[in-house]
Amino acid sequence: MKYASALWAQKALEDIMTAYTLWNDFDRFAESMLNNKVVPKLDVWEGKESYQVKVELPGFSKEEVGLQVQNGVLEIDAKASETAKDDGQWLVRERVLTNQARSLRLPRNVDPNGIQASFQDGLLILTLPKKPETQARSITIDAA
Repeated sequence: MKYASALWAQKALEDIMTAYTLWNDFDRFAESMLNNKVVPKLDVWEGKESYQVKVELPGFSKEEVGLQVQNGVLEIDAKASETAKDDGQWLVRERVLTNQARSLRLPRNVDPNGIQASFQDGLLILTLPKKPETQARSITIDAA
């Protein structure tokens, strides 16, 4: 009976933490909107040894994109900077570069020290390696 109540308590705690995580994600989204930041689109792919995250940041250069990992959260921050043009003026301007930010809670099986990033043609590509002890492995069965 004690085992069943311990499982119930663990499940209740997991449900609370899931709700807390979702609320924090919503809170970060609302905060980014209030700070005049756009949330960039991304794709996440899971492989055997790592996750790959592709983040769309069109119009930004590599130098304008910042990455930081803290407390299991990966922060992506792109700050728009435009160079002034002294020899003319805008006649039509429909494309405005806006700051972009996104936070990703890293899975527990990711090694934050091994994260690699590359940037090309407005696409940020992140490789998030899995910790070796969490990767699946085959086990051979010996004859008895």
